[in-house]
Amino acid sequence: MVDSLIKERNEAMESLQDYKDQISLKDLYTDILQNKDIFQDVCPACESELYIVGNRAVPLNPYLNHRNHPLLVFTFL
Repeated sequence: MVDSLIKERNEAMESLQDYKDQISLKDLYTDILQNKDIFQDVCPACESELYIVGNRAVPLNPYLNHRNHPLLVFTFL
Protein backbone atom coordinates (compact mmCIF):
# COMPACT_ATOMS: atom_id res chain seq x y z
CA MET A 1 0.00 0.00 0.00
CA VAL A 2 2.79 2.45 0.87
CA ASP A 3 4.54 1.65 -2.41
CA SER A 4 1.30 2.39 -4.24
CA LEU A 5 0.97 5.75 -2.52
CA ILE A 6 4.58 6.64 -3.27
CA LYS A 7 4.09 5.71 -6.91
CA GLU A 8 0.88 7.78 -7.09
CA ARG A 9 2.65 10.76 -5.52
CA ASN A 10 5.57 10.50 -7.93
CA GLU A 11 3.21 10.34 -10.90
CA ALA A 12 1.33 13.38 -9.62
CA MET A 13 4.59 15.31 -9.15
CA GLU A 14 5.67 14.38 -12.67
CA SER A 15 2.34 15.51 -14.06
CA LEU A 16 2.60 18.79 -12.16
CA GLN A 17 6.11 19.38 -13.51
CA ASP A 18 4.91 18.74 -17.07
CA TYR A 19 2.11 21.25 -16.53
CA LYS A 20 4.50 23.84 -15.05
CA ASP A 21 6.76 23.48 -18.08
CA GLN A 22 3.83 24.44 -20.34
CA ILE A 23 3.00 27.66 -18.46
CA SER A 24 4.53 30.87 -19.68
CA LEU A 25 4.21 33.72 -17.21
CA LYS A 26 5.40 36.14 -19.85
CA ASP A 27 2.55 35.07 -22.15
CA LEU A 28 0.06 35.34 -19.31
CA TYR A 29 1.33 38.81 -18.42
CA THR A 30 1.12 39.93 -22.06
CA ASP A 31 -2.38 38.48 -22.48
CA ILE A 32 -3.65 40.25 -19.37
CA LEU A 33 -2.33 43.59 -20.57
CA GLN A 34 -3.76 43.02 -24.05
CA ASN A 35 -7.20 42.40 -22.53
CA LYS A 36 -7.17 45.59 -20.46
CA ASP A 37 -9.90 47.09 -22.63
CA ILE A 38 -12.14 44.08 -22.04
CA PHE A 39 -11.74 44.16 -18.26
CA GLN A 40 -11.38 47.95 -17.91
CA ASP A 41 -12.57 48.50 -14.34
CA VAL A 42 -12.19 44.92 -13.13
CA CYS A 43 -9.08 43.12 -11.90
CA PRO A 44 -8.24 40.41 -14.45
CA ALA A 45 -7.16 38.01 -11.69
CA CYS A 46 -9.86 38.31 -9.03
CA GLU A 47 -12.57 40.30 -10.84
CA SER A 48 -12.71 42.89 -8.05
CA GLU A 49 -14.03 46.25 -9.15
CA LEU A 50 -11.11 48.64 -9.51
CA TYR A 51 -13.19 51.81 -9.42
CA ILE A 52 -16.60 52.48 -7.89
CA VAL A 53 -18.24 55.76 -8.86
CA GLY A 54 -14.89 57.03 -10.09
CA ASN A 55 -13.03 56.24 -6.85
CA ARG A 56 -10.37 53.53 -6.72
CA ALA A 57 -11.77 50.61 -4.70
CA VAL A 58 -8.58 48.55 -4.47
CA PRO A 59 -5.18 49.38 -2.96
CA LEU A 60 -3.42 49.23 -6.35
CA ASN A 61 -4.65 49.31 -9.91
CA PRO A 62 -2.93 46.26 -11.46
CA TYR A 63 -2.78 47.87 -14.88
CA LEU A 64 -0.87 50.87 -13.54
CA ASN A 65 1.16 49.05 -10.89
CA HIS A 66 2.79 46.64 -13.34
CA ARG A 67 4.86 49.51 -14.75
CA ASN A 68 6.42 50.18 -11.35
CA HIS A 69 7.13 46.61 -10.31
CA PRO A 70 10.90 46.06 -10.71
CA LEU A 71 10.63 42.29 -11.09
CA LEU A 72 8.06 42.55 -13.87
CA VAL A 73 9.94 45.31 -15.66
CA PHE A 74 13.20 43.38 -15.43
CA THR A 75 11.69 40.02 -16.33
CA PHE A 76 9.49 40.95 -19.25
CA LEU A 77 11.31 43.75 -21.06
